[in-house]
Amino acid sequence: MALRRKKEAAAKSGKEMVKGDLESLVSSGPQGAYEALQLFRSKAQRLRSKGDINGAIKEASNGAKCLLKHNYDHAGVEMNNLFLEILNENGIDINAELRHTINEIDEILSEKRTLRLEFLKGCVKWTIKCGSRELGDPKMHVHLAMCLWDLEGQQPTAIYHFAAGEDSDQLCRKIVGIEDHLKREQTLTLGVCHFLALDNLKDANELFALYTKLCKSRGFPKGGELITFCDYLLQTCRRDATPLYKQLVNAYKAHLDFDENVGTLLTGPVGQRMFGIQPRPNMMSMLQHMLN
Repeated sequence: MALRRKKEAAAKSGKEMVKGDLESLVSSGPQGAYEALQLFRSKAQRLRSKGDINGAIKEASNGAKCLLKHNYDHAGVEMNNLFLEILNENGIDINAELRHTINEIDEILSEKRTLRLEFLKGCVKWTIKCGSRELGDPKMHVHLAMCLWDLEGQQPTAIYHFAAGEDSDQLCRKIVGIEDHLKREQTLTLGVCHFLALDNLKDANELFALYTKLCKSRGFPKGGELITFCDYLLQTCRRDATPLYKQLVNAYKAHLDFDENVGTLLTGPVGQRMFGIQPRPNMMSMLQHMLN
């Protein structure tokens, strides 16, 4: 049976197997999936070598979706990597069709968290390298942020990607869902700082305003010192008040030590971009630079 299937696959490969044929081959079992992988890959590579880049991209993504859908993860990842490799080497920017394809792959990977994380990281890196925006595509950042949020210990990293994705709304709704009162306010503070570090005062204000509104509607306890700090910080950033900013950061220093990133952001990019304060030189970094 396996021999007959292999002969049929070989015969069809010379003519080009259609998508339905390959789907059937994958669903027939591990041997069929392996054969389908070879066919998907060889066809994508053949189109690539002929200069049909769009065809190669489509074939690689179709292979990834087909194999992942049938839980052949290693084979699916191989096709995902080929898909991203072709995009990167040809300097192709994201468009509506590619976004749709990525969303389809992402949906298939929704229950495969580790694989999804690596795929979305690859997508963000690709849009940084080949896209028109310095930080990459905002929507790709939000996809990655949503994935990271559900992984243990990854929420601080997720907050950065929400900020890079300019999505104060979804970040706020995630924050409000945190049960612990102090943890909720700490996460908000880090979110505000990340938006400000990216010179995005508008979304920093929107994050804080929506948070305040949602907390009030849900009957949460009155905000503590960190909420007051965020309020004062945003007011200070709306005007040229460098001395006041320095005083504010120093006054609340003891409340901001819950995450070293907060202090790093405030004394680095936030101060620099909002008030023109040059960050203190990192002597170890300078020494390493001189030794290289």
